Amino acid sequence: MAVGYSRTCLSGGTFLRHLTGVERIYTALSPHDAYKLANAHEAQEDPYWADKKLGIMEEIIRAKVSQHYYVQQQLLESGDSKIIEDSPKDSFWGWGPDRQGRNELGKIWMKLRNELRLGEIALLAEPSYET
Repeated sequence: MAVGYSRTCLSGGTFLRHLTGVERIYTALSPHDAYKLANAHEAQEDPYWADKKLGIMEEIIRAKVSQHYYVQQQLLESGDSKIIEDSPKDSFWGWGPDRQGRNELGKIWMKLRNELRLGEIALLAEPSYET
């Protein structure tokens, strides 16, 4: 599952105290550009960002799951499989270069998959593409 724009939202959240930086990040042409902008302004980062980022990413992914039928179906079809953010560079959100990372993004997806199964997140009807 692609999470690129989730990362853009998260990068912007880093600088909620600095609205100019947030605007530049949210209007970046790609998630990668947003990430680079966020890193370039690291000195302005919210000092409590490390404590907030997991909760914010969960809110972002929860919104994605709640709003997209296809995402819900992919989660349910994944069964009980472990979901891994296959990032060779990111040991926090993914499994990192040595595959020993924290995989926090995968954990969020699995938590929300469970909530979807339990009915804590409403299942969407399959969209109709009739013209």
